[in-house]
Amino acid sequence: MRPIHGFMDVAGTKILNLNDCVFSENKKLEKIKSKLPKIDLLLTQFSYANWCGNKTDKKAREIKAAEKLGELKHRIELFKPANFIPFASYVWFCLKK
Repeated sequence: MRPIHGFMDVAGTKILNLNDCVFSENKKLEKIKSKLPKIDLLLTQFSYANWCGNKTDKKAREIKAAEKLGELKHRIELFKPANFIPFASYVWFCLKK
């Protein structure tokens, strides 16, 4: 099998780290799933990690957050991991005046 970026087998524990990977099509995730029928641990980003509007653009951030939650739900439902760790999204936006 060709190596899958982000996949590790550690002493029989199947780990898939999707981190901040963006999949514009579900077909790509489904292809990964077809090659990895069992995942013990799924790691992925839990929030958007890009700029999404100014302080006053609350609605834009809410929309982006809802999209990310939907993406997480889809990944968990697709891979059905035994364990899931959300990580890698501590973002601080600032502006120096």
